[in-house]
Amino acid sequence: MAATRVVVILAVAAVTLCGVARADDRVSVGTTVHTDSDELLVVHPAATARIELPEEVHLSAGYQADVISAATIDVRTAASTRPFEEVRHGASAGVELAPGRLTTLTASYSLSVSPDYLSNALSLRLAQEDDTRTHTFTVGLAGAHDSVGRVGDPRPTGDAFGVALSARWAMVLCPEAVADVGAAVEHQRGFLESPYRFVTVGGAGSQVRLPEEVPDLRWRGAVRAGLRWALAAPLFVRAQYRLHVDDWGVLGHTFDVAGHLAPGPGWRIMFGGSSLAQRGATFYSGRYATLPDVPVLRTRDRTLAPHWTLTGRLGVRVPFARVGGFELGARVHARVDWHRYFDTPVLPERTSLSVGLALFAER
Repeated sequence: MAATRVVVILAVAAVTLCGVARADDRVSVGTTVHTDSDELLVVHPAATARIELPEEVHLSAGYQADVISAATIDVRTAASTRPFEEVRHGASAGVELAPGRLTTLTASYSLSVSPDYLSNALSLRLAQEDDTRTHTFTVGLAGAHDSVGRVGDPRPTGDAFGVALSARWAMVLCPEAVADVGAAVEHQRGFLESPYRFVTVGGAGSQVRLPEEVPDLRWRGAVRAGLRWALAAPLFVRAQYRLHVDDWGVLGHTFDVAGHLAPGPGWRIMFGGSSLAQRGATFYSGRYATLPDVPVLRTRDRTLAPHWTLTGRLGVRVPFARVGGFELGARVHARVDWHRYFDTPVLPERTSLSVGLALFAER
């Protein structure tokens, strides 16, 4: 598989570079497999590297791919009755600087390429600690441009632009606990529809099939609060609540709990779970029955429907040996998601499973 070969090449190059780098170097290469009850299979190979250079400079790079095989109802009812296969590629690069003892500046770029999609994204993040290192303030700015098309159609479909601003404050409550709060706002404009999704509108004894139509502008906002707590020497837990809202009428509440247990040197057991309850967009409907009138806004995107999601996660980090100052080991993880979509005639429930294995070298 071409994507896997690229991952291996990147991993070998990263290990070679790490041979001349300093402490805090990390290399990871692995694959995750995702499947669900909607006949979707995704193989996701990935490789990442983080290298520390002199003068408090860190470089990072990554490559990932999605090898997709799907007969999903979302696609079959929207574009075709046939399953499809597709390969998507992504790459990223970043640099982290420490211009001051308590200041960190990070810049990153990411690229995503698929047969019908091209995305370029840039982000900047500035973190500042106070003199007592009790408070940390972080601000971030990100921008993205997406070019959307259709497979086999040379005509351009549309472009989408996005910009996001975020802020976060973390405070050390005591040696065992850290609290943090944050907020973010995002603005999107342009072609925000799926070029493959069609909506059936019925009524008056007939029906028509029309392309999806959503607003060309979208404002999104989120606030969150969290607590990280070292319950005991080997046990660490984190709890977080997040509220998100947009001007399309979507409103969601997310509760997330995670933690890890360190039963021995280098060993780590990670666990977690989350719950999302979301109100749908005001223009979403499971069935449009308005003929002879046609709704100006219409969608069958289940992410815009009212829904409830439960997630469970489990992972293990296993060290193997130390070679040349590097700790070698593996990470194994699994994730289960259950979705219940309301006002959704087709496939109102979906269950997905993701399992992955990654090899790493760290020092």
